[in-house]
Amino acid sequence: MHVHRKGEAVEVLSVGDYRFPRGARLTRKPEFDHVFKEPLQRLRSGPLRLIAAENRMCVSRLGIVAPKRVLRRAIDRNRAKRHIRESFRHACGRLPSCDIVIVVTARGDGRPIEVAQVRRAADEIWEKLSRKHEHLR
Repeated sequence: MHVHRKGEAVEVLSVGDYRFPRGARLTRKPEFDHVFKEPLQRLRSGPLRLIAAENRMCVSRLGIVAPKRVLRRAIDRNRAKRHIRESFRHACGRLPSCDIVIVVTARGDGRPIEVAQVRRAADEIWEKLSRKHEHLR
């Protein structure tokens, strides 16, 4: 499926497609800024915080923020992002058309985050978002 953005064709995900093309990602600072400045939805599940904003495309797009202060080692940050992307690919058919930023946050008790916990939290957060926006699909 292709969507046009500012005169260019952008490939995006369709239902049953488990790739993660550039058109399904938030890649530029203004795209992230739009989500943070005009959020329509905020959700939390475990160590993940979701912020979603309306987009004019017919698909959901994902951006991930995994700060070094939360996950110190690069291998942990990359693994957490990989789990979030994988979960998103499987859930994107149920999600409303919006730009989504997932922020990996620190635990309140100061203990380190387990990467396996991230996948479970991502699956839960997509379920919450799809339930809240069933009427939009």
